[in-house]
Amino acid sequence: MNFPHLVGGGVLHTKFWLVDRKHFYVGSANMDWRSLTQVKEMGVAVYNCSCLAADIGKMFDVYWYLGQKGAQVPPRWPEKYSTLYGKENPMNLTFNNSNTLTYLSSSPPTFCPKGRTVDLDAVLDVIGHAEKFIYVAVMDYYPLTLYTPKIRFWPQIDDALRAAAIEQKVKVRLLVSEWNQTRPSLPYFLRSLTDLTGAYPWVDIKVKYFRVPSTPAQAKIPFARVNHNKYMVTDNAAYVGDYFTNTGGVGIVIRDPMTNFLPVDSGDSEAEDKKDIRDQLEAVFERDWNSAYAHHTMG
Repeated sequence: MNFPHLVGGGVLHTKFWLVDRKHFYVGSANMDWRSLTQVKEMGVAVYNCSCLAADIGKMFDVYWYLGQKGAQVPPRWPEKYSTLYGKENPMNLTFNNSNTLTYLSSSPPTFCPKGRTVDLDAVLDVIGHAEKFIYVAVMDYYPLTLYTPKIRFWPQIDDALRAAAIEQKVKVRLLVSEWNQTRPSLPYFLRSLTDLTGAYPWVDIKVKYFRVPSTPAQAKIPFARVNHNKYMVTDNAAYVGDYFTNTGGVGIVIRDPMTNFLPVDSGDSEAEDKKDIRDQLEAVFERDWNSAYAHHTMG
């Protein structure tokens, strides 16, 4: 796919596998030996769900169409690429014996046919509907467009987190990677968030840096030994995704329904596997946040 020709820049950064339009994986892992053995990743694997797999299949069809020689983004996508499911009309599905409201988002916006929620809108929607907490785990956190000819201020997500902490009185936690490629500017942007803590009694924003340990031999592997995941979990939703603007990405949003989850027998040996996905993601975040690899300062 010729991204400079299609949208003026960017790359196909999406990572998903689709099998028989019935099973799929979507997440942060690149398909190379480093990503699968030397990098900490996060993904969602969905089995025996032809309805959701068919929807992600439409995303692959968009990519396949745009991968043709000389292809251009159409001014209006044909109806066969459109979807009925998005943030306003999620699928009502059962995952791991739990009722969920689920949809897939995509970027860049020009790759989104009718009905498809844009990744950024999905992220902002999840932030905006949090009631108690927002946990974010990312490799990099910069309110900038870094991979463009000119660095530009890009505050949409940063502003949404500030608004959630101040207006919704939501606890915010950011777990950001510290690795060989971390820019010196990172702590400045993060401090501008954490410095809001205490501005009002309820404002609570904290940041930790996650370091993946390395042996001397591992430290020599380029672009490795990093927490590469990109996900967010709140008290009522989970998001696993990728990039937002000119770069190709796919996200999955899994929201709690208005009704309670189906009960899980705590004595069942498979109870952990049956926990809803939001609970699982929250547990992963808290494990990493409280681990020996998470630090309040860089260095």
